[in-house]
Amino acid sequence: PAPAVTDVPAVSAPPAVIAVVTGDPGQQAAPGTPALNAALSIGSATAAPGMDTGVINCSWYGEEMRYFYHQLSPKEQSCFRVLYNGIMNFETEIPVESVGCSEGELERVMTVLMHDSPELFQLGNEWSFTTDGRKVISVKAKYRKSKEQYEEESDSIRDLLEDLLEDILDELKDEILDEIQDELEEAIYDWLMKKCRYGEDGDSTACADAALVYGTAQCSGYSKALSLLLRSAGIKCIEVPSVPDEDHQWNMVELDDDWYNCDPTWDDSYGDDEDDDDDDEVFCFCYLNVPDRRMTNHTADSQGFVYPACNSTEKTYARRKGIYIAPEDNVPDLAGYISEEIRRQWQEGKTSFLVMIDQDIPGLDIKEVCNSLDLPAGIRWQFVFPGKPETNSFYIKSKPGQAGAGAG
Repeated sequence: PAPAVTDVPAVSAPPAVIAVVTGDPGQQAAPGTPALNAALSIGSATAAPGMDTGVINCSWYGEEMRYFYHQLSPKEQSCFRVLYNGIMNFETEIPVESVGCSEGELERVMTVLMHDSPELFQLGNEWSFTTDGRKVISVKAKYRKSKEQYEEESDSIRDLLEDLLEDILDELKDEILDEIQDELEEAIYDWLMKKCRYGEDGDSTACADAALVYGTAQCSGYSKALSLLLRSAGIKCIEVPSVPDEDHQWNMVELDDDWYNCDPTWDDSYGDDEDDDDDDEVFCFCYLNVPDRRMTNHTADSQGFVYPACNSTEKTYARRKGIYIAPEDNVPDLAGYISEEIRRQWQEGKTSFLVMIDQDIPGLDIKEVCNSLDLPAGIRWQFVFPGKPETNSFYIKSKPGQAGAGAG
């Protein structure tokens, strides 16, 4: 049958499905050519007329943002892509015969195009389509802007968006960083330990560049590197040199108005586990954000300055993410309690654990506690102890591929 044109009154109100006006009843749209531009990319708008490339040529946002597009059928989605890309090419008549859409299917596609594609502001409200009585052959579009106008205004809008987002992020940056300071500090601390290995070579390993550029540093190099990284991220951090007899240096960090001790050197001094077939280095975080009472082998050389008191455990890593026994906790059977916690968390899929006993217990022997643990059988467990026993902590992990719920 000869192509026909359906007449629908033009409307611009949002509830309308689509605005369609009378077209030329005697003219049939030419079918799409089989050629495709091989250089087609997002935002390039170079598709051959009438051909579905499988890609929506939108440079504004990704396909996942198109809520209603994903409610269209596969055929309707194909029609949407053909029409969208034709509109981006400013085609006045877009062939869709190869898609095989009915009038009802086209109406759904037009609804999504008109009311869920805000970037198509070059498009007018009037449409017409040609049909052979069974399927739609072509769609005619009217444009309210030329291609040059659209591109110029698009660039202006993108500049406005970039400036707006930059202003908003500048306003929110301090607030956001305040909320995630502990996670940011932890990520930087972890990165530094993975980046750097302990090594002494006079002054060449004593500064921040030794850790950050060359990857080998002594304690002062670690301390200076951590201070530089955290300060650059907006977190207050100071270096703490020890008295001469101890020959060491660590850090103090302020989080939410409280100060904490950090010692990346001691947390990174365990090296590679030679028996570990997964080749992982061991970073135990025993010294990440600990109070002064757990730093009895660290004596600051004040040199006439006053260091902040570190009394809080609110951000202590072991308390936030490990198994932490607080000074006020009454735990008569330490090994039993720790064993139960490890078993519970291990059954949930956790494979490594930091344990801190933040109590001053006369005669406490951490290794003896570890030897008394009742852990899941048939699993190879690795224990790591700090070089100094002051933190009353240890790190334990099960070997890769051997942990998990249901293991014996």
